[in-house]
Amino acid sequence: MNVLYAMHINWNWIRQRPHALAEQLAQRHRVELLHFKMYRPSHRAAEAPPPFPARELLRIPQQLKRLGKPLQALNAAWLARQVTSAVQTFRPDALWVTHPDFEPALRAVPGTPLVYD
Repeated sequence: MNVLYAMHINWNWIRQRPHALAEQLAQRHRVELLHFKMYRPSHRAAEAPPPFPARELLRIPQQLKRLGKPLQALNAAWLARQVTSAVQTFRPDALWVTHPDFEPALRAVPGTPLVYD
């Protein structure tokens, strides 16, 4: 089974539940990872790349996103476009997401089974 795994933190950040789930899924399924780009190099806790294909998702930094609804809407549309592109390229059997930030993007890929953790 092909699983597109979208996590709300960068792979190189401190290891957490999303990292462990992605690795466990990859033991039995073909996994492609989507994870948010980290804008501050000082926040990198690890430099080991994921053991499966991965794409960094670009987003508006949190400080700017808080400036108002137009930037939040732009961020949601931008995220939806990136997730849609990954779905079209990878053709997953399931989309696994780890955070409600992905909700607007999920509307752009109807028909793809969804797992929310």
